[in-house]
Amino acid sequence: MGAIATYYAIQTGGFVTISPPTFEAYQEYLRGIELFGKDYSQALEHLGKAEELDPAFLLPKTIIATAYSNQGNYEKAREILEELNQKKTQLDPLTRLSVDARMASLRGQNEEALRYSRQLASLAPNVGTTRYLIGLYELRLNRPQKTIKEFSKFNERNREISRWGSGSWLFDVWAEAYHILGNFKKELEVAKKGEKYYPEEVRFLAVEARSFAAQGKIDKLREVIERSLTTTSPTTTPADVMVEGASELRAHGNKEEAIKMAGEAVEWYKARSAEEAAKEINRYDLAGALYLAERWGEAQAIFEALLAAKPDNISYKGNLGTIAARLGDREKALRISDELKALTKPYLFGDHAYWRACIASLLGDKEQAVALLRESFAQGGTYGVYLHRDMDLEPLRDYPPFQGLIKPKG
Repeated sequence: MGAIATYYAIQTGGFVTISPPTFEAYQEYLRGIELFGKDYSQALEHLGKAEELDPAFLLPKTIIATAYSNQGNYEKAREILEELNQKKTQLDPLTRLSVDARMASLRGQNEEALRYSRQLASLAPNVGTTRYLIGLYELRLNRPQKTIKEFSKFNERNREISRWGSGSWLFDVWAEAYHILGNFKKELEVAKKGEKYYPEEVRFLAVEARSFAAQGKIDKLREVIERSLTTTSPTTTPADVMVEGASELRAHGNKEEAIKMAGEAVEWYKARSAEEAAKEINRYDLAGALYLAERWGEAQAIFEALLAAKPDNISYKGNLGTIAARLGDREKALRISDELKALTKPYLFGDHAYWRACIASLLGDKEQAVALLRESFAQGGTYGVYLHRDMDLEPLRDYPPFQGLIKPKG
């Protein structure tokens, strides 16, 4: 039964091992990947059960490693992958390539991860998740046209990607590729397609907001925000939709409306219950909305409290560095930049260099800012839609070396 089930899964795009597992283990595996990206704790429980039921079925461990990595637990992910790497002779080709791709990703080697993903696709051409990874890595490497070309192969008839709880991510990345290329009409089409398959995903409203904001269609943007206020989602809030719209409005020259909309996001966060408001993620998001609304002092107070609780958090420290630069405290901004430079811990993926680039940008050192952005990408930093709208990089917008750096390469 396991062999029959995995055979038909291969035909319809399921991600399985060539050596068939027991049917019971395969059922647990399927439950795990259906929850992947939606509820990691439940997904890990089912994937772990699949491993217990059939210890020779090793593919679930690669998915477990990815789940930990996606949640920022890179050490645990590496530990699992290295354990699998020691069993290479026991791994079928699909699982072995999956391990290699994920190890490359943990090292910040996106080009190498892409190469392994393409090898995976050659072995299992119907596997939608592999196609998703190819498109994702192409985007991370600043090749959005290749992402679009890859995703155009998506077979809507068998909807192979919808098996995964994270299947909606394909449409996210697809839409982002169109946005980077300035094709907002196609971006909207992809967002609508994503909503058709995943009507519960509010984040497609954020994609719509981004597109309408980029086109200057304020009325349409407001309609999307109104829709978000009556929709519930565990991963995307109405404030997320507002912030997405505000970020794009600012990037496309509508600064006054952007600040106003960011302020509305602030009010949404402040209206949460005391229990919700106290959560770290909500405090961070509130600080981000305050920053976008140019309420530097309020944002600074929250980031300082967050950093006091987690002194190693790069984002908290980086935000305090950019706020210092905006408030004219050059000495503090440079001190924080030096602290970020001194970081040597693993799995930075160029984040510290990116924050230093933002600080340098705000301090007027354009040449150093671009050099630090290049350093960030060399260390595993990824390209994306954020680059053209990060308000900390606004001083670089008309700087030819920056324009050349972020221009799509394929």
